[in-house]
Amino acid sequence: MELSMGPRIDKQSGATARAKSNQSIEEAWADARLSNRSGARSPRESARSHAGAAIQTMVRIKLAQEVSELEGILALQRRNLKRCLTESEADEQGFLIAEYNLAYLQQMQAQRPSVVAVDDGRVVGYALVVTQEVRKGLPFISDLFDEIDRISYRGALLAETEYVVVGQLCVDKDYRGQGLVGRLYGCFRESLEDHYRCGVTDIARANRRSLKAHQKVGFEVIHTIEYEGRTWDMVLWDWSELGR
Repeated sequence: MELSMGPRIDKQSGATARAKSNQSIEEAWADARLSNRSGARSPRESARSHAGAAIQTMVRIKLAQEVSELEGILALQRRNLKRCLTESEADEQGFLIAEYNLAYLQQMQAQRPSVVAVDDGRVVGYALVVTQEVRKGLPFISDLFDEIDRISYRGALLAETEYVVVGQLCVDKDYRGQGLVGRLYGCFRESLEDHYRCGVTDIARANRRSLKAHQKVGFEVIHTIEYEGRTWDMVLWDWSELGR
């Protein structure tokens, strides 16, 4: 299954699409200069908005299929780990803590493929899908499932509910603010809601940007835990009839 919000761009046509986008942005500047005389947005604001629309058109949202895409996930993950960022970068842009490996991503992939955002063959965003079948694959994932199982939601233990875990969400810093979080999660839900009642994950309390992004999509904080010296908010996205 694939959810795409724009035309498919392959490697051969990628350069052409970018050239057209650059031309369109120049036209937007010209149009904006004219409209600005009558009190419209500034040329810079109009051009920035047009550039964002061009990026959205080129980026494809799809289910991961190739090993190269899993490797792309790991490359993007490494660039956004908290230990690799300055304090100001982590505070302003958000950060990752959990570190996955290729072998475990392949185990996950064998059960349910994760969602990736791809621009000209490069992974620029992802949402990892982790199911019960692979909950013992990494210690921190096993601990997360154990914590979730102990939580009650709408009067029932989640251990008795069909849920899927968002292992991690990340968008390349050059693609943030373009709506990719919503598009990634749109594909995530569409591919899974016929099999699960909700999606669940945890977010470090200090990662305010991530919590805000998840709440915007539809997640709600349902529990808080302490784990390895950090406070974590457990968040849930209800896909059932009651959650609509």
